[in-house]
This record gives sequence, C-alpha cells and structure tokens, in this order.
Amino acid sequence: MLQRIKNLTRAIIRITQKILVKIFLFILYCAGFGLTALFLMIFKRDVLIRKPKAQDTFWITAEGYAEDPEDSLKQS
Repeated sequence: MLQRIKNLTRAIIRITQKILVKIFLFILYCAGFGLTALFLMIFKRDVLIRKPKAQDTFWITAEGYAEDPEDSLKQS
C-alpha cells in the first residue's frame, strides 16, 4: 500500500515537473527574444554585428605572431 502511494506520488511529481519545465522554458524563450529585440531597438544593430575591416573578408589577423617559419617552429 505504501509503495503504491510512493509510486503514484512519484508519477504526479514527474508529470508536474515536465509541465512546469515546458512552461518556464517557453516564458524564458519569449522573454529572451523580447529583451533582445528591445535591446536592438534602443541600441543599433551595429552593437551586435561586427563589420569587417576589409570589404572582402571577415578574417581578423592575429597579432603577436611572426610570419617567419623559424619563429613559427619556436611558437608551436
């Protein structure tokens, strides 16, 4: 009898957790996109989107590395 009550309680708790997790994730999802949209309205898109230094590529050159093959062997 006690085991049946425990199993029933466990099942109810699992179902409740699944429902609450889905509800809270939906609220978090909507709030996250809402806050992001508000942030983009207040500030401009330039805050989040980096413009490339060169027009043809988004590649950023690393600083502090030598182009000499011998120096490259020392760095690796």
